Amino acid sequence: MMGYPILGNKNNIMAVNRDMIAKFRENNYYGNNMVIIGTGEVNHSEVVKLAETHFGHCNALPPAEGSWKGSTQPNYIPGMVLLRDDELENSSIGVFYRAPSWMHEDYYSFLLLERLFGNYTAEQRDQVLDVKKNSHLIHKYLARYPGVIKQQAIYAPYKDCGVFGNYFHGKEAATKAMTGCGLRYPTKFSDYIDSQEIWRAKQKIFSELTAIDSTSDTMQNIVSYLVIRIIGSTNTLLEAKSSKK
Repeated sequence: MMGYPILGNKNNIMAVNRDMIAKFRENNYYGNNMVIIGTGEVNHSEVVKLAETHFGHCNALPPAEGSWKGSTQPNYIPGMVLLRDDELENSSIGVFYRAPSWMHEDYYSFLLLERLFGNYTAEQRDQVLDVKKNSHLIHKYLARYPGVIKQQAIYAPYKDCGVFGNYFHGKEAATKAMTGCGLRYPTKFSDYIDSQEIWRAKQKIFSELTAIDSTSDTMQNIVSYLVIRIIGSTNTLLEAKSSKK
């Protein structure tokens, strides 16, 4: 669930045994829950043969006791958490909001928004302040404060929820400026976004896609979009059947 540690707690981890792992594999790694992807100049029949050899023994469906699916939806509760340690010189700030899931129609819009906010480091300060080299509104704002060390936009979508916002790190004196940036600029962009910045964000996404070199990265990228399309098509079909009934 959202809000809980991904790895669980230490006691749970120490209690995991082989039988539990084998049971988890049996309940989750089955035919209808798997997609096999091959990229590059591969022979289709060879890929099919390898899949049958290594995965042909898998059941199409999970065992009855492993087919349960949770129905609880994450409940986003706005709030603020402040932790102070006087031995630390710097401030770390996160300003995040509820965002669409990767099943939502605005998924790609938020990918663009993440690139629109971009990432900033103190090393970029001199370049950002040169009006001939940069016109990024957020980076211009942050560059006015030497105490800002880092800013990173983060969009973390999941199946039924998501979060979007900015992470900041810098000197304590810049805390107010960093917090203000996280609160103000999402609202500012809702009223006005420069066309040049939109073009820059689109080029950023394009560059990231063309920079995927490794086979594993390529396959992971393909399977992500393929699964989204499969699930989306399945949901549309189920809705159509329901409406007919």
